Order: sequence, then structure tokens, then C-alpha cells
Amino acid sequence: MQTVIDYIRSTKEAALKELLDYLKIPSISANPEYHPQCDQAANYLADKLKSIGMENVQLITGYGRPNVYADWLHAPGKPTILIYGHYDVQPPDPLEKWTTPPFEPTIRDDMIYARGSDDNKGQHWPWVRAIEAWLKTEKKLPVNIKFVAEGEEECGGKAIHDCMQEKKYIDAWKCDAAAISDGAWFAHDVPSIGVGLRGLSYFELEVNGAKMDLHSGQHGGTGPNPIKVLAQVIAKLNDVSGRVAIPGFYDDVQELTAAERKMIHDLPFDVDNYHTEIGVATTAGEEGYSHLERQWTRPTFEVHGIVGGYVAPGAKTVIPATATAKISFRLVPNQNPAKIKKQFEDFLKANMPKTVTWSLKELGEGGTALVVPTDSPYLKALQPVYEKIWGRSPMLTRTGGSIPVATLFANTWKIPVLFMDLGYHDDQIHSPNERYPLKQFYDGMELAAQALDAWSKI
Repeated sequence: MQTVIDYIRSTKEAALKELLDYLKIPSISANPEYHPQCDQAANYLADKLKSIGMENVQLITGYGRPNVYADWLHAPGKPTILIYGHYDVQPPDPLEKWTTPPFEPTIRDDMIYARGSDDNKGQHWPWVRAIEAWLKTEKKLPVNIKFVAEGEEECGGKAIHDCMQEKKYIDAWKCDAAAISDGAWFAHDVPSIGVGLRGLSYFELEVNGAKMDLHSGQHGGTGPNPIKVLAQVIAKLNDVSGRVAIPGFYDDVQELTAAERKMIHDLPFDVDNYHTEIGVATTAGEEGYSHLERQWTRPTFEVHGIVGGYVAPGAKTVIPATATAKISFRLVPNQNPAKIKKQFEDFLKANMPKTVTWSLKELGEGGTALVVPTDSPYLKALQPVYEKIWGRSPMLTRTGGSIPVATLFANTWKIPVLFMDLGYHDDQIHSPNERYPLKQFYDGMELAAQALDAWSKI
């Protein structure tokens, strides 16, 4: 084991250079203009996996952006671990808010600034380097490994979802446990392992009025205004207590157990510090629940954008013909995305006026919530690894975010999915000046290498 760690430490600058080259590729999956760059990133990752000795390296095409697959299956009697990551990144807009260009990685104050530095290239590259360290020094891995990286995580995950509907890939990718590094520690000095996340249903709601934009002087007072209708309907989706106002929305929600509430309550969370970090005086939410309970364990409704009418400089007095909104629901254990969609459609039918028409489109592959059993031997095996690297046991946390593929893995193979996140909560993912701590990158390689060894003893 020490030779593996020595290799990681002696080659960390080479590992960093590889990551910086990876980050230069603008693999923006949401924008078709950048799909060639997505393919470039997939090839970069596949070539690296092949060069370090991984086998059966494939770019699985025909579903969208390629899914990258590789394996090493020469540890008989040992567990098979699936390592997951994604090589696509969020759009960098607004570009003017970046201190340095998003695809020209820059190191400042021991942080890597670049789009994808945290989410997710910088978090799955340590696994690649850990595998390399084992194969270069010991000529073998302590466990069987299947490595899967998708290229559409940031735009719905359809390609990997469609793969996972086929028996061919369900059988080929089957594993005993999965490890995902794609989130954040609870705090800078609090190493954490995620044991739960929320599900997601994401929609685009379009409202249409007249067949063309109307002059508000000639038609104001009679012409239907889709923006006004959209705003009125959106306003009805939450009641005054902060609850989602869709009938039946909470019917299947599982309340926390006393032990789960205690686990959350015992975390060292400072709500005033949170307010300062995000720049607000206070926050709102569902009454009767703590801040972390609202973020991690309660279902929510959010609006992500509204488009319609005239938004360029100057004045143009139109009543728009069309308005759209992007809306999502975060779901908790036992809520079903298909049922939530039906309830949302029924709500819209009951609340949309007859002066407009509307349509609802689901965006991406929604997913159910996931909770990891805390008695899993794969989870317990990690405790001494974290203690050795960071000097303390990991806190078990949940996250309010969603990783639909994680739920897909867990439900398909009935396995534990371990969220071994390496980012910090203030790394500004999805925002300008995304960053990733160098220390987390370097320590992450040692975590990955030692985790493989720990799992071999199960």
C-alpha cells in the first residue's frame, strides 16, 4: 500500500497537468455547438484509461454523447466496484463574471479555477490516478473495477439512462457497490460521506396567448398575457407556510425517524454563516423543519427561469404571444416522479384560465430519492481511511441535490452507492469562477487508492 501512496505523491504534478489539460476542453453538453468538444473529452478520458492498463475501454455511442466504459476484472473473490463520473460541464455563462476564462485553468490561492474543476472532472480524476498508481506499482488492483463516465449529466442524463434500460449494459456494468465523487463536504474541516440525496422532476411549461405579439395600447385589457398567467400560476404553487400547494403532493412523503433527525441536528451547522455566504439576510422554507431538514429531506418546488416578451434595452410595449418557465421539484424517499408529474398536470388543468393554451415538457430523466443504509460494510470500511487521511471520522450527511444515475444504479442492482465527495460547498459550481482546492485533489487520490484497498478486505 505504501508504494501506491508514494507513487501518488511523487507524480502529483503530472496528475495536475493532466487535469488542467482535461479542463481546457469545453465539454458543454447542453449546447449542441459544443458536442464535438464533448466527444473530445470522452476520448481524452478513454485514452488515459487505456494507457494505464484498464481493459475493455469503450466509447458507447448511439444514445447521445458517448458513455465511457473501462474495466479491470482480475481479482477473483473480491468485490466489484463501479466508479462513476461525468466529463460534461455546465455552460460558463455569464462570461463577464469570470476573473479568468473558464476554459483556461488558473491556479490562485491553492485553488484550481475553471469550469468543471469541481463538477466533475476534478473529482473523478483522482480515481483515475489511484487506479494508475495501483497498476503501475503492484501490477494489479485489490478489487475488480468498472469505470463509467457519462457526457450528459448536466443536461438530463438521457444517454446513460437509455443504456441502463438494456440488459446488455445492466449485465455488463453490474457491481457490488458504486462510488461517486460529485458533491461537497459538509464544511471545509468536516470530511463527509453522503448517505442520501433528493430526487428530481424537471419541466418546461409553455403558455400561449394570441398568435402574435400584441400592442398593449390597442389590446391591453382584452388580450391574454401569457407572462401574467404564468406568474399567477407559479405564485399558487406554494402556500403561505412554504409547502407545495399541489393536492396530494405530500401523500407519500416519509417523515424522518428520530435517529435521522438527531444525525442532522448534531451536525455543526451555523445558519447565520450560511446567510452571510450566500449574501441574504434570512431564508424561507417549509414551517416546522430545520434549515438542513428543508434542504436535504423535504420536497420542494423551484423556478429556474422565465422567458417571454421584450427584454432588450429600451421600451417596446407588447403583450407577448408566448411565455415559458423552467420548473423543478426536488423529491424525497417514496415520492414517485411519474405520480408527481400527473399531479402537476392536474394542478395546471385546474388553474390555467381558458384565455390561454399551455403545454408541459419533461426535461431530462427524472429520478427518485436515495438513502444509503448506514450499516453497509462498504460504508463502514471507509471510516479508518478517512481517519488516516484527515484525522477524523467522516460525518454522514445528506444532500439536497440529485444524481439520477445514482438512484438508477442502486435500484437496478440493489447496491450501496457511496457519495465520497471531495468538493467544498463554496466551490461555486454552476456559477462563474468555479474552483476546486488543490489539497482536495491531492488528498482525493490517496482516498481513492486506500478505499480500493479497504474494500478488498470485505
